[in-house]
Amino acid sequence: MGTVSSPPGRAPGFTVVELMIAMLIFSIGIMGVYAMQVVTIASSAEAREITEATNLASRILEGFRRDSTTWTAGIQPPSLQQGAGSSWVRYNSLPIDKDGLTTLQLPATMPTTPPRYCVKYRTSELGGVGSGTYKVEVRVMWPRRQGKEAAFARCPTDMDSTENIPYARAVTLAGSIFRHRGEE
Repeated sequence: MGTVSSPPGRAPGFTVVELMIAMLIFSIGIMGVYAMQVVTIASSAEAREITEATNLASRILEGFRRDSTTWTAGIQPPSLQQGAGSSWVRYNSLPIDKDGLTTLQLPATMPTTPPRYCVKYRTSELGGVGSGTYKVEVRVMWPRRQGKEAAFARCPTDMDSTENIPYARAVTLAGSIFRHRGEE
């Protein structure tokens, strides 16, 4: 094996300028990896919130379906009377967590993030009055991280107003509910 010789008049090794350039290139690469990691973490948190909100809306919609099995033909359920028409009705005046619990309902020993989901619903009768078939829409909203969290502290009735939309995220699910026909 031969030895590597350096050019005449130069000692073997790296110059300070070469080291500085190598450090600059390495730093730019590390900053790119860091920026990508920050975006990935933020996207992951947003995806988790969307999944939680979708699951919550689905659970609430299923609750309406479950309750519909006890409605008899002559009775219009109060929840559907409130949500009838095109206006949205608050499901709860306090924000709820991913499991549908308010701060007051959470066990004291359970470490959790504070509830932040506000829920609204609306219904309309399908197939004509008295058909017993309803369309139910459930909307779950929550403030963006850098949004106006204080504005959503008590689930305002205007949470989906034009001025609040830039500060909120929302998921809306729709489904059909059939009233139990029972004895007429």
